Amino acid sequence: MNDYLNTGLTTLIEKVHNEGIQKANEEAQQIIAEAKRQSAELMKETEQHIAKMKENSLNEINRIRENLNNEMKTVGQQAVSTVKNELAAIITNRIKLPEISETLQEKEFLQQIILTVLQKWNPADTNFKLELLLNKNDETQLQDFFE
Repeated sequence: MNDYLNTGLTTLIEKVHNEGIQKANEEAQQIIAEAKRQSAELMKETEQHIAKMKENSLNEINRIRENLNNEMKTVGQQAVSTVKNELAAIITNRIKLPEISETLQEKEFLQQIILTVLQKWNPADTNFKLELLLNKNDETQLQDFFE
């Protein structure tokens, strides 16, 4: 009877042991599956976060690029304006020479210069600006000439 009990007890112990191992393996598989699911979820969230950061960075780069382009355009326009003003000042100072001053007093000569400038003027050029400072009498004569 002892052998029978030993055999029955041994079988029972092995059965409990095997069931414990099987249950532990099942729990381990569930833990692994949950860890994989959480890992995949974290990866998805991380990829979304990276994509959002990339989009924000590109938007910021485009904003900075646009601001720099606008600044460069403004600085360029200011430089052109400064050069024009300097050239005008140089020309004005040089006009003080008597020969040139006398030549510019000839209305026909001035009319020819203005006519030449207007013939070369391109209406599509929106940056072209021509300003003449004349007294009222000369302004009237110039308008009569072009009409």
